[in-house]
Amino acid sequence: MITVVIPTCGRPEPLAACLVRLAPGAQTVGIDHYQVIVTDDGPPGRQVEEMIVEKFPWVWWTAGPRRGPAANRNQGAILANGDVLVFFDDDCLPDVGVLAVYARVFSEDPELQAAEGRIVADRQPVRFDEVAPINETGGLFWSCNIAVRTDLFRRLGGFDERFPYPAMEDVELRCRLRRAKIKSAFVPAASVTHPLRIMNNWRATRQQAWAHGLYVRIESSDLGPFSWKDASLRFVRFWLKGIIPNLWLYRGRGFWPRARDSVMPFLCAWEMKRAARLPRLPTWTGTESREKI
Repeated sequence: MITVVIPTCGRPEPLAACLVRLAPGAQTVGIDHYQVIVTDDGPPGRQVEEMIVEKFPWVWWTAGPRRGPAANRNQGAILANGDVLVFFDDDCLPDVGVLAVYARVFSEDPELQAAEGRIVADRQPVRFDEVAPINETGGLFWSCNIAVRTDLFRRLGGFDERFPYPAMEDVELRCRLRRAKIKSAFVPAASVTHPLRIMNNWRATRQQAWAHGLYVRIESSDLGPFSWKDASLRFVRFWLKGIIPNLWLYRGRGFWPRARDSVMPFLCAWEMKRAARLPRLPTWTGTESREKI
């Protein structure tokens, strides 16, 4: 039995497209072998709930805790009845066989505790600032397409709810899995399509930098603060490999937002250096209070 957990926050149209791919008969496994839980962190109102009741009555809707995507995913996991948790983002389009693949790999290997699937973009970008979380080779464990045995996920305490933004919370979980020497695998046949999105949000850039600073404070973190030299090298590499070669290809479309985001390594370096001087934080177990950090 698989439980699919989909966190959502104010995006009913992409969510509907995702749920269509998971509807009874759309997957190569029967609906009696999986359940779908949508945990809704959206603004007040019943838009998503009403849409699910009307169009997707087989989906279990629940209100989210409104403490960020990490806590929202954990909310869905609490309600899960399945032996394996599969996490998709609300703007992902799962392949028709993705649940069958996850069910097969976990049933064939009882020692397998976690898996990550393939993530591809829906098309080639035509602008600098069109991005998607691509995962073609594994080792990333990005939360828009991962699977974890339910009992293990609950023992670990789920995602670290001290991360209030959609950044680094899946990296932190990956770190705990590695430190615990949990057997995991990359399963390319378990694939989802992630639409390209135009990223033009300075606030999101700052949030990602802040999340890096929080990450280095956690005792189990496998990432130390990098130097200003490291940040400079990443900045130069970003321009030489990402921006300059594509100036003609994209005709300059979306150039300024992407050029602005090239300073991300410096923001991360500053946040990580600052955080390294603050007290260390315990490894997340799910019992910690959400102290002010």
